[in-house]
Amino acid sequence: MNLSLRQLRWVTIIVAISFLVCVQAVAMGLVMPALGVEYGHLLSIAAYSAGVIIFTASVYGVIDRMQAKILRSNEESEALYEIAVDIAAVDDERRVLRSIVDRAQEMLGGDAAALCLVSQAGDRVPATNTGFPEALRDPVTAVDGEPGPEAESVSGGACPLDNPAIRRIATDLVIRGERIGELCVSVAGSREVGEEEVRLLSAMADLAAIEVEKERLMERDRLVAVLEERERLAREMHDSLAQVLAFLHLKSEGARLSLNAGDADKTERELAEISTVANEAYVDVREAILGLREAVSQRRGFVDTLKEYTAKFSQQAGIPTRVETNGSGALELAPEAELQLMRVVQEALTNVRKHAGARKACVSLRQKDGLRITIEDDGKGFDPGALDNDHDHYGLFTMRERVERVGGRLEIDSVRGRGTKVCVIFSDAEAK
Repeated sequence: MNLSLRQLRWVTIIVAISFLVCVQAVAMGLVMPALGVEYGHLLSIAAYSAGVIIFTASVYGVIDRMQAKILRSNEESEALYEIAVDIAAVDDERRVLRSIVDRAQEMLGGDAAALCLVSQAGDRVPATNTGFPEALRDPVTAVDGEPGPEAESVSGGACPLDNPAIRRIATDLVIRGERIGELCVSVAGSREVGEEEVRLLSAMADLAAIEVEKERLMERDRLVAVLEERERLAREMHDSLAQVLAFLHLKSEGARLSLNAGDADKTERELAEISTVANEAYVDVREAILGLREAVSQRRGFVDTLKEYTAKFSQQAGIPTRVETNGSGALELAPEAELQLMRVVQEALTNVRKHAGARKACVSLRQKDGLRITIEDDGKGFDPGALDNDHDHYGLFTMRERVERVGGRLEIDSVRGRGTKVCVIFSDAEAK
């Protein structure tokens, strides 16, 4: 019998009053007239005492069961909350799924638990398991090669624990109506499995499905990022290296023709241009390789990686470049934002080397009412208005595209003869 606290309160009052009325009625109507008043009072006191003891024990028993149920519910809620935190904070899918399996075994009191995922071919592939090794066998086929026995499943699926000597329950992992796996827990002895335990297992299976789907989406995002980076590299190679090679081909043909015509001076000029352009291409390739190698890691952080890159840039380009930060210099950004912002800084410094004719440059990071990253040089500058219809000039279109992809905006401040400022700006909410 399941009672709420409100119902228990009223039941206690009604039962107590009813018992008192019944005892008093029996004592006054039957005992006292037959045996006397004293015997009637003695019987009433004895009945009251016995009733209080029995009734109090019953009430405390109900309260104990209610308290145990509340504690169990709190434990289940805490377990589900911890799983949800792991899904949000931990990037290791196997670790999260193992945590779910461990908690499923613990909360349901099973000997073993396992989680399998459905492959593209439709087979169940073991993801992780826990419990007694002797209770775990090949979850796909039995020892004799035949399919394992069916489980007592709340959704009709097959249990990855296929040892017929143990009882088990299982529930499917489902995303958008598609069965992607199964969570299974063994049940020791003849203990009955209640509806609450089945609901708990189903909730854990739902969280496991969310983790699997999250990992798949992250993998898809990583693949998209790789493809976009490849496309960007292909575009940049087409716009720079391919054009340089085409130019070198034309100049080499011109030098050959001049040499055949006996024009030594023209041949010398052609070879000098070839040498200059080839050296510029070499510098561009070295700088591109440096930029690709400088990946932001959690160990170094964005600021330390930026300082290391600018030091190498200063050495290769011969343009002293410093990094300025306010406060402690710590900068917490999403991995995607760190990657894109690092590429923007690299492209801006490449423009400084190739076009600005600068003697020095500076990269500053300011964290106040948002985030502002500024790349500034003392070069010859240019007219930003003249670039409105030239997206590829100075690579500004690519830089703007990168910044907008992570939620910021790009501003260019340049005057001829007074240098250039490239500013990446995030509002406070965007920075967080």
